[in-house]
Amino acid sequence: MKKSILLPLLFVNLLFANSVSCEIEENRITCTYFLDRSDNIKDITIRFEWISPTDPNDNRVKEIVIPSNYGLVYDYRFTQGRADGNWIVKVTNLDSNQTTQTSFDLNQSGLELY
Repeated sequence: MKKSILLPLLFVNLLFANSVSCEIEENRITCTYFLDRSDNIKDITIRFEWISPTDPNDNRVKEIVIPSNYGLVYDYRFTQGRADGNWIVKVTNLDSNQTTQTSFDLNQSGLELY
């Protein structure tokens, strides 16, 4: 029974390794960065960059330390008061300088993820 559960989890972890995805939850957008846990043998510092489509004052940069053997970290922003348009979220692993990004469209009629 344990093998049948572990294999799908391993596949999902490999599928999302070193990627970022965003989803809406009530009145906020949560973006999650996934990394391969086997690569994380020491603490890793990553940087989330939220890039506004129109208002540079709405941009945000946040650095987060991922403890060793962890496989994900997330950051979120509330939707109220955010600029409409195509937002870009970049996540940079500061140890390897590898950058991954995603985008979503925030407008008055709702949120559309890419």
